[in-house]
Formats: sequence, structure tokens, C-alpha cells
Amino acid sequence: MESLGSSYASPLSCYVIPGCDFATLIADELHVHLKISFREMSQKKQFHPDSNLHPEATGLAKTTVEAHAKEQPLKFYAGWFCPFVQRAWLILEEKKIQYQYIEVNPYHKPESLLDLNPRGLVPTLAYNDRPLYESTVLCEFLEDAFPDSTPKVFPEDPYEGTDENMGGLCNK
Repeated sequence: MESLGSSYASPLSCYVIPGCDFATLIADELHVHLKISFREMSQKKQFHPDSNLHPEATGLAKTTVEAHAKEQPLKFYAGWFCPFVQRAWLILEEKKIQYQYIEVNPYHKPESLLDLNPRGLVPTLAYNDRPLYESTVLCEFLEDAFPDSTPKVFPEDPYEGTDENMGGLCNK
């Protein structure tokens, strides 16, 4: 590999590789850099005032978590208190999709999560050992990947769904 050269030592330094575009190289290096940074931060286990604030689910959420503790092919990395997690979690529960719930304390992230999601954010799914994250993406994925699970969460007609998302303003 031939360096593009610079006196600046950037973690995003670029190399010329035949058949590979600049954006891919930057994204790949950024991915590795972020993954290392989040691992380092997580391993330091730095004290944060909220780091022990309800690290595990309580109440009815705890009952649901315990019901999904068994090993399953679909793994749901989550923090029970997170509204983004709750968005995807509701769909998993409503559609009765089998999954393993893995609780993540945002201040002490497990290596298994960081292997899937270099940013270490929840919710993250491991589907056939492949990562998926971002709550709205997960919701659409669950609808598509489990078409026989009911009820349907999204309407069949894309216009109808968009109109619902806009509060029914299109049909007024």
C-alpha cells in the first residue's frame, strides 16, 4: 500500500488500494478507530454518577427480561430504560418473536456488544451472528424478517403508512 502522504498523523490516514474508493477506506478506518475507542472507554470502567442507577430491569420489565434469558439465535442487546430500546422491544413482544434479551449497562458495555456495534449503542440485534442497530431500522427489519409473526406493525400500503406517520394530514 502506498500512503497518500502527509506530515499529519491522522487515525483516518488513507492508502491507495487499487479498486477501493476513498470513502470505503475512511469508513473502515473510522470503524476500527471507534471500536478501539469505545472498548478502551468501556474497559476503564470509569465512575459515572449514573453507572449504578438501575443497572438491571425492575418491575414488569424484569419479568419480561427473565422470560427471555434463555439462549436464542436472535439476540437483543438492550437497556430496559432506553426509549429507543423500548420501540424495538415492543415489536418483539407484540409479534411474539423468540429472542434472547441481553441487558447492557451503558457504562459497562460487554465485549459481545462492541463486536457487533462499534459505537456500543443499544438497541442492537444479532441476527444470524450479523449486527443490526438503530431502532427504526430494527423495527422495519423485524417486520420483514418475520412476516408470519402477527400482528402486522406497518400497513401494506406505503402511502397509508406515511399518512399515519404524518398524523393523517394527507387525507384532510
